[in-house]
Amino acid sequence: MGFQLDAPHPARWYLRLPEGTKLPALAGPDEALGEDLFAALPQGDDAAARRWRALITEVQVVLHQHPRNRERAAQGKPAINALWFWGAGRLPTSVQSRYLHVRSRDALLQGLARMAGAAAAAPDAGDNGPAGDSLVDMRRLRSLDLLAAQALPPLLQAMARREFDELQLDFEDGASFRLRHGQRRWQFWRRPLAALAGPAG
Repeated sequence: MGFQLDAPHPARWYLRLPEGTKLPALAGPDEALGEDLFAALPQGDDAAARRWRALITEVQVVLHQHPRNRERAAQGKPAINALWFWGAGRLPTSVQSRYLHVRSRDALLQGLARMAGAAAAAPDAGDNGPAGDSLVDMRRLRSLDLLAAQALPPLLQAMARREFDELQLDFEDGASFRLRHGQRRWQFWRRPLAALAGPAG
């Protein structure tokens, strides 16, 4: 069909499509999981929907006959018998950012950072990266305890070395905190005391 399947990582496969390829509505895995898969396939009688249904069927045939699946069956492992296409998007022609350095495990965010000319690395990479405005993606730290224990100490140490003068924390719920160099000793993320005074006597 003229599509290229790129599998750079076990958790990230990409289907590269020619410019102008018409896409049907493609349900995400969370929407399809546990549902009738036939209902989640591209619907309609138009050429795009028929083409994608045919592609999904052809992929199942190829995978069913693949030698790797015979190996998996011999090892008692389940067969890899389908690909689920979703998350269609278009690569932007250019990206601009004020950040010089981006730390994230998110492949999309790393790719956009590189397109913008920023250095990109995983959050726990050993190098410090260039000084200047930096973005640290901490979405995987879902609790304040993890944030305080894992993410903030190295950031505050970098601030103490004057690698940057200000740290801004933006949370998914819309909350935002800004910490300047002179305030770095404030440990606002610590849990409040249960009580300020001892028991009454």
